[in-house]
Amino acid sequence: CDKKIQYSRTVFCDSCDGSGFSYRGSSGVCRRCAGSGHHQTRQGPMIIRNACDSCNGTGQELPPPCRDCAGQGAKNESENLVVKIPKGIIPGQKIRVSKKGHYIFKNSEAGNLYLEVNSPNSWKNFTRDGLNLLSKIEVPFYKAALGGEIKIKTLDSSKKDISEISFKIQPGTKCNSTITITGKGIEGLRGRGDFYGTISIEVPDN
Repeated sequence: CDKKIQYSRTVFCDSCDGSGFSYRGSSGVCRRCAGSGHHQTRQGPMIIRNACDSCNGTGQELPPPCRDCAGQGAKNESENLVVKIPKGIIPGQKIRVSKKGHYIFKNSEAGNLYLEVNSPNSWKNFTRDGLNLLSKIEVPFYKAALGGEIKIKTLDSSKKDISEISFKIQPGTKCNSTITITGKGIEGLRGRGDFYGTISIEVPDN
């Protein structure tokens, strides 16, 4: 199926070209360090010299931060995406969507997006075991005793829905016995599993 998702990722800020400032260049000499790019403090006989945190050691007063990215050079952006879920995928398996991850640097490609599939292991009367399909089959008492043709519900990958197939059971079929139909399980990219049906006999009231 196709699954619509919405997620947030970090993208390169086009407004400031990734610089984090509202415009390029400086606003003049840094007032804190007077253009030296550093400031020094005395601790006893020692003089400690550090880069000026107001101008990052440039000696120039920095422009105001970019409003779109708050001076980060990158920003979070919400994105809508349609992801194709392959048939037969196992719960917990991951899908990789190329170049839909974080995009922080201008001259590099975006990372990849990894999606972990979360899906129930059972639906209606069906339970999956890998690509095998397990189900409970209600059989009338007289057909279990005498044998005959019954209708079995299974999943049809072409219709993406439930369909019925015919199956002939043998006389004397017992309750809780299992029948196997090859190739009628879940269809995956590398083949198709089998169908296993557990017989439940419908006993008449009278």
